[in-house]
Amino acid sequence: SDMKLDMRIFSAGQKLCTKLWNTARYILQHPEPECTPTEDLSILHAEMMSFLDRYQFSQGCQRLHTHLYDELSQNWLTQNRTALLQQNPQTLANAYQRLRYLLRWLHPYIPYHTEQLWGKFNRTLLISETIKASPNQTQ
Repeated sequence: SDMKLDMRIFSAGQKLCTKLWNTARYILQHPEPECTPTEDLSILHAEMMSFLDRYQFSQGCQRLHTHLYDELSQNWLTQNRTALLQQNPQTLANAYQRLRYLLRWLHPYIPYHTEQLWGKFNRTLLISETIKASPNQTQ
């Protein structure tokens, strides 16, 4: 039997893409600094690798959704808003690191949006990057 199509899924996807696009625009309005990021994203990386290893793609997408909405947009950007506006190099480096990392992981779910955003600050295509890159790798 066919599965029923739920329009709420499309609405949630649209909201996710809009949140990602607005978050990226906010980060990309600041120049990227020439310093090394210091944030540790290894916990998120381990969680995502665990989802992939167990073929739990929907749970992985939900975790990325939570990271984008709750951890990055509502918490991290809010707490670091002043430092971003003052163009603190370390805070900007960490923001770019988080954005790159999120784009890498979201790429299998929303490839068009992630490629468009990736092209704003990289010369290579995101599809050519490996998803199993180090969690703290910035380029």
